[in-house]
Amino acid sequence: MHLEQFTAAGRDEAADFLRPCLDIQRWIDELADARPYSSPDALLAAGRDAANPFTPAEIEAAPAHHPRIGERAQGDTPEAKLSQSEQAGLGVADAAIAEALAEGTRAHAEKFGHAFLIPAAGGSRETIRAAR
Repeated sequence: MHLEQFTAAGRDEAADFLRPCLDIQRWIDELADARPYSSPDALLAAGRDAANPFTPAEIEAAPAHHPRIGERAQGDTPEAKLSQSEQAGLGVADAAIAEALAEGTRAHAEKFGHAFLIPAAGGSRETIRAAR
């Protein structure tokens, strides 16, 4: 979605677009309600400041809906697009690697009680594999 589309979207659609980025409702509400933004930089600046400071409960809950590494969502939803984009370094031929990453992510969550997230957007195969 481009800035113009985000600005023109209905309130719920704009909120749905933001949710995969950071699933903290106060943050989503502030950014969606403050539209329009004059530039992408203005939106980024607002995103840095919105709902800050976050509560400990918000920070703990935020990763709950984030796509997990190795579990690439399918379809055309904002969550699926984010997942596919973040994990683009894992090609279709890397199904075994994706499964190993997914299993490592599940094992980490079971052991430590929370998800293991890394910034994977634009990362190489080697970077993503090294993080597991």
